[in-house]
Amino acid sequence: MNDAMAVLPKLSTGLDVNVRFTGVRDFEYTPECIVFDLLDIPLYHGWLVDPQSQEVVHAVGRCSYNQLVEKIISSKQCTDSTLVSEGLVAEQFLDATATQLTYHGLCELTAAAKEGELGVFFRNNHFSAMIKHK
Repeated sequence: MNDAMAVLPKLSTGLDVNVRFTGVRDFEYTPECIVFDLLDIPLYHGWLVDPQSQEVVHAVGRCSYNQLVEKIISSKQCTDSTLVSEGLVAEQFLDATATQLTYHGLCELTAAAKEGELGVFFRNNHFSAMIKHK
């Protein structure tokens, strides 16, 4: 409860959340996430890697956004051609999905949200309330 109370003042300036590209409810844990857990409100995003794109799946792995950016930066300074290639694929994924919503993510979001459920949708550093209706 104390952790959640410490986060509340941040609501006026913004919360630090960091998506993982593996599921619509997958986020790197940050102290700010506790507010959603405490209120039992699901936090969603739609920025997913399509599992059929094996090269991208391999390059992105279970990285969060921040981890993936670090991987891309370090790959540019690397001499290992495999790591350089993975970094390029990861960078192309971020460039191609700069809207932070993919078709696969939208399909998964539709499947994961429950009918009538109040949730929060995170996209482009903004939070929106959402309710699934039909």
